[in-house]
Amino acid sequence: MNHLSLSLAGALALTSSAALAQQPTRGIMPFHGEITYLGTINAATGVITAPGANVGPGLGEAIYNNTAIPPQGSFFSNQGAAKLFDEGRIPSTSSPNVVGTQDTYILSSLSLQYVTNATDPSLGGIGNTIEIELYESYAACSIPDGSNPPIATITLPGLPGSTTGGAAGFILDVDLTGLGICMKADGDGVYSDGTSDLFGWSFHVTELADATAVGPFLRGDPDNQPAGDATVFQNSGAAAGTGLDTQDLFARINVDTTTQCLFFGGYPANIFSSFGLILRSELSGGCIGCGQQDDVYEMNDDAANAAAIGLGSYNLVSDLNEDWFSYTISPNSELTIDALFSDSISDLDLRVYDAATLASIDQSNSGTDNEQVMAGNCGGAPLDVVIQILNFSQVCNEYTLVLTESALVADDAFEDNDSCDTGVALPLGVTQDLVVRPYCGSGTTTDDQDYYNVTLMPGETLNVDILFTDAITDIDCRLRDITAGCPGITLDTGFSTTDNESVEATNNTAAPMVVSLLVDWFAGDANGQYDMIATVGVNQLGEVICLGVDNSTGTGALLTATGDPSAAANDLTLDVTSLPMNSMGYFIVSQETNVVTNPGGSDGNICIASLIIGRYAGSVLNSGAAGAVSFSPDLTSIPVASGGMPGSSAAMAGDTYNFQLWYRDMSGMGAATSNFSSAVSITFQ
Repeated sequence: MNHLSLSLAGALALTSSAALAQQPTRGIMPFHGEITYLGTINAATGVITAPGANVGPGLGEAIYNNTAIPPQGSFFSNQGAAKLFDEGRIPSTSSPNVVGTQDTYILSSLSLQYVTNATDPSLGGIGNTIEIELYESYAACSIPDGSNPPIATITLPGLPGSTTGGAAGFILDVDLTGLGICMKADGDGVYSDGTSDLFGWSFHVTELADATAVGPFLRGDPDNQPAGDATVFQNSGAAAGTGLDTQDLFARINVDTTTQCLFFGGYPANIFSSFGLILRSELSGGCIGCGQQDDVYEMNDDAANAAAIGLGSYNLVSDLNEDWFSYTISPNSELTIDALFSDSISDLDLRVYDAATLASIDQSNSGTDNEQVMAGNCGGAPLDVVIQILNFSQVCNEYTLVLTESALVADDAFEDNDSCDTGVALPLGVTQDLVVRPYCGSGTTTDDQDYYNVTLMPGETLNVDILFTDAITDIDCRLRDITAGCPGITLDTGFSTTDNESVEATNNTAAPMVVSLLVDWFAGDANGQYDMIATVGVNQLGEVICLGVDNSTGTGALLTATGDPSAAANDLTLDVTSLPMNSMGYFIVSQETNVVTNPGGSDGNICIASLIIGRYAGSVLNSGAAGAVSFSPDLTSIPVASGGMPGSSAAMAGDTYNFQLWYRDMSGMGAATSNFSSAVSITFQ
């Protein structure tokens, strides 16, 4: 059961929940003065707005109304800080007479009616503080105990009072919107016998200020203003009504902690023993949550009973059973599903399947807040999927399910190279804007993988760099020897959880070797876009960390590194191809991998930006007619000190240095500009 508290002080220790013996009481005070409507007070902020106006807009429809004024218009002057308990009934859909529209109601406001002779704050008074508590499944004329705590405690300090010294009457609407106060109709959401279906509420003046008379208006006159009137359920146009099943009695905890069940001698000979209150709701749907009621999609506990939903956001409840939903993905679209929840309450897992085969498309099983899965539909026909929510901790939890759909990027020109047997020739050099996808509604149970084949002659080495952003899509790759056929023998793998993968294989046999490259989507966005650099020749060093932006030749300059991986060997050669003819430039080096786009107006991007960056400015290179340069840096004197400090240092085993060429070019408009090659990161041995 949810317990909302807006109280500024601790809760009063309660005694017994048993009904008390009924006793007559005094304390009725006549009141025939003017009643002032104060406006609306925000329960969360204490700010009163619209004084003197009628009931403000957006405060909801009356679901309980006990405002019938008895002929002896009066109020109950309480004894000091005694706490009063009254009751009523809010009807559920199973109520036999006055029928409710819901079984639970989110309260949007209540209307409080009181009389006081406390000095108004505008005259220097501190004002009364009135505390209202709400209870479910309340027994008439009882004192709730710890087994039935209030579902809400609302404290209203500094309330308006008298400006004349005499008693003043007030009506105050209390705005409860956004607080999520849920009241179960008929006590527990289902009608039973009328007696055990009541809610309870308390009126407690916790700050008397200088008042000698203060208390709630006495209301209720069932013989003349029927119970249930002036609510959305019955005779809504009536000016007032008697609260449904409100009893001719009330309970009190006295200042000395003794308890009483009181009445005024018995209605109709005497005044009806109840207090003025209106409860309102926006009637926008029942309460959803643990301890309240399940969401409207139950019983969707298996795939066969999956509830159909569309795009948007859904507030849901995960009980001990699974939740299943169905959705149809549009052609050439990607569905993203987010489950938002607090893992500290209960750990939820999220999965999505092809509805036709129940083949798994994606799953997210972390032990943290929230889960996300994606499903793509690469085909030209709609794809039906089912979504599964599993409650791993087996503790009720509330969650929000969000479905969004976006267009898939067009597949690349190498499709359909989705299997080892349908692999295409590996393009050498730089190939951009390639696409690999997860399982994509193709009728198979595997991902939409990419396969490329190349034949290595004896002694040749294949180097492949797959470039992507892991935060968007995690992509893996693998090289296999398929000379004897598929699936082949694994030669190298790239399975990290960081940006980019790099693999290589050398043919150390005396015969040609057929090598297959597999590029595989692992997780993330179904638009698995990547760039690829593939070279065949001598063994290369390092990993490509970014590509060069296209220059005036129409392609980006490509940097490759060869030599000995040992720092002590001091054998490193940096080669750049695809440069403009007769372009001047020099290499830069750093130990960081930060990207700065178009630095200083350049057409390219520096991918190794650092506050301490080394420049080989004394070794300016010219690309000549071949559009290529080659440079062998001295590894004993790299113009960046170890640790990224100014100066120079010798490369040591375990050090990582990043290299890139900065070169001159001409823009498309004929203006002088500069650009950068691809960048290579080398960790020396």
